[in-house]
Amino acid sequence: MTDEQAWIEAFRNAGEGGRRARWECAYLAHREAVFALGRSVLGDPSGAEDVLQETYLAAWRYGDRFRGAGSLRGWILRIAANLSRRALLRERARRELIRPLLRPEQEREGAPEPATELLAKERAVAVRSALARLPAEHRMAVSVSALGGLSTEEMAAILGCPPGTVWSRVHHAKKKLAHALRGLQPGEGT
Repeated sequence: MTDEQAWIEAFRNAGEGGRRARWECAYLAHREAVFALGRSVLGDPSGAEDVLQETYLAAWRYGDRFRGAGSLRGWILRIAANLSRRALLRERARRELIRPLLRPEQEREGAPEPATELLAKERAVAVRSALARLPAEHRMAVSVSALGGLSTEEMAAILGCPPGTVWSRVHHAKKKLAHALRGLQPGEGT
């Protein structure tokens, strides 16, 4: 019996307190990966926190549906990827609805830091901006791949596509990122 199968069996046989303790352990083990995925997809720490909370609420609610076919980490990240995708779509729809109502100076409030900020901030802004311009499926693929520790099959399950498509999307995403960031060399600004 694998650790995952033992976890499932213990979860199913535990009372309410035991289940809570098991989810706390799962939360502690995977929260950083869930947050990183949410942040890289949404580009927003606040949105990533929401994804983190919603992921664990969904995992708690539907924990008995986890069958152990893949890893618990992969299952939890699949939930996070789906929630991140939905949040991204909701945010885009919201922006499109309010854009006509904004004055031009309000649209610029979220613009990148001015050139006088630290080089590290400039680079971070440039990378986040380049990530945001990627198609959603490429951004998701490169974000999941950057988490590390997942097999190709687990990444494919999280992304809901065949394994070959995962690497195709990662390849295209990296190529687009390299092109977008080509002028950003160590010691240079954006």
